[in-house]
Amino acid sequence: MHSRELYIPLRPMSKERPRSFQGQSRPYMSRNYKLWMKDCVAVMQEWWVGPPLQKVKFLEIEHHGAARGDLDNKDGSVMDALVKAGVIKDDNVSIIDDRRSTFHKAKVKEAHIIVRIDWEDEPHPGLFPDIGESE
Repeated sequence: MHSRELYIPLRPMSKERPRSFQGQSRPYMSRNYKLWMKDCVAVMQEWWVGPPLQKVKFLEIEHHGAARGDLDNKDGSVMDALVKAGVIKDDNVSIIDDRRSTFHKAKVKEAHIIVRIDWEDEPHPGLFPDIGESE
């Protein structure tokens, strides 16, 4: 089993639903959410250099921040970023076998997210030579 952990120095952000007003042809996302997604994807792409994982045995997301919003919406934004960054192929149940998420109240300046991913097969032989294996 292979495992990687990522520290994301961003505050947890709830997933937004596209919004539109009368007369708009296309729905939009808020500027704050788009900037957060861009930053989160950039951090993930520096951390993950291989092709997207086709199968994830276990995904764990720890949110540290202000006690606002729903945990499932916070997970949704992180999983969308994982897909957009090319870490995982998709965030549906055929790709992710099991997941867990936790929330820890933290001061704004100490807000962050931790993502742990476990998978069976290495994406490319020798791609992550520094990865420890767990039994």
